[in-house]
Amino acid sequence: MRAIVTSVGPLAAANTSIISASQVVPGATALAIDGTDSTGYSATNIATTTGNGASTTTVTLNGSKVVNGVALLFPPQPVVLVSAGNDSTKTWTVTGLGPDNRTSVIETVAAANASRVSTKNSFCQVTSVKLSSGSAGNVSVGTNGTATLDMARRVLVTSGGTDTGITFTITGVGKSGTITSEVLTGGSSGSPVYTAQNFLTITQILASGASASTVIVGTNGVANGPHIRLDDYAMSQIAIQCTVTGTVNYTVQSSLDDPNDPSNSVLPQNVTWVNTNDTNAVSQTATIQTNFAYPPRYARVLLNSGSGSVVMTVLQPTNVMS
Repeated sequence: MRAIVTSVGPLAAANTSIISASQVVPGATALAIDGTDSTGYSATNIATTTGNGASTTTVTLNGSKVVNGVALLFPPQPVVLVSAGNDSTKTWTVTGLGPDNRTSVIETVAAANASRVSTKNSFCQVTSVKLSSGSAGNVSVGTNGTATLDMARRVLVTSGGTDTGITFTITGVGKSGTITSEVLTGGSSGSPVYTAQNFLTITQILASGASASTVIVGTNGVANGPHIRLDDYAMSQIAIQCTVTGTVNYTVQSSLDDPNDPSNSVLPQNVTWVNTNDTNAVSQTATIQTNFAYPPRYARVLLNSGSGSVVMTVLQPTNVMS
C-alpha cells in the first residue's frame, strides 16, 4: 500500500494590496513591489527629493546607497523611479552595471503620472538617472522590493479600470523553491484576476502595457496543496481522506495532464484540474472519506476559502506480483 499525505492552510487573511500598493502603470514596465509584505523597497535610497524638485532632468544621486556619486546595490536590485507630478509623456533612462558588476546596462522606462515604475533589469551599480525632459514635480529614485507571503498561495491582481487588453507576468518562487512564472490576463474594475499557481515569493510583476487606472496586487483566500503523482500501473481503487481543522471550504481535484510528459507536456499553469465526481468532496467543509474509481495522473486538494487547514491522505494499493 502506498499512502501519501499533503496539506494546505491555514492561510493568513486575504489582502488585496499586500504585494503592491496602488499605482498607475504607464506602459510596458515592471510594477513597484511595495506592499506590506515586501522587503527591500525604498523610494529614496538612490536619490531623494532634496535637490530633485520640479524641472529635474539629470537626477542628483544623493541617497543612502550612494558612494562617490555611484549607487551601490548589493544584492543587485531593480530601480524604482518616482514622480510626484504628471511625467507620463516622458521617459527615464537608467545607466549602470548589471548583476555581474561588469556588464553595462542602459534601460529606458516610461515615466508615470504621480506614481512610480520599476526597471525590468537589476543593477549592481547605478551611475546615472535621467528624465527625457524636465519633471512636472519632485522626483526620487530607489530600489524595488520582493514580497514573501505567509505560505504559497494565489496572487491577485485588482485593476481600477478595464485592463483586459494587457497581461501581467508574475515571476517568483513556489513552495518547492523552484522559479515560477505565469502570464495573467488583466481584469476590470470589480473583477480581479488571480494566478492558477501558488507563489511563496514574488520577485517581479511585469505589465505588457499601460493600465487604464490604478493597479494593486495582493492575495485572495485560495491555495492548493502540493499535487500527488499517482502510479499509472498500480491498482485503480484509490482511497482518499480529507481531515479538516478549523473553518475551510475545499475541493478534491485530479488531472490527466502532465507537465513532465515528453510527448504531450503542458505548462504548469495550463494543467486542467477537474473536480472529483463525488459531489461530497466538492466545496466541502467537514472531514470526509472519498475515492477515485481510476488512477488519475495527479491529485490535489484545493482550498477555496477559510482560515483553517485540510490534510489529504491518498492510499493507492500496489499490484501484487506472483
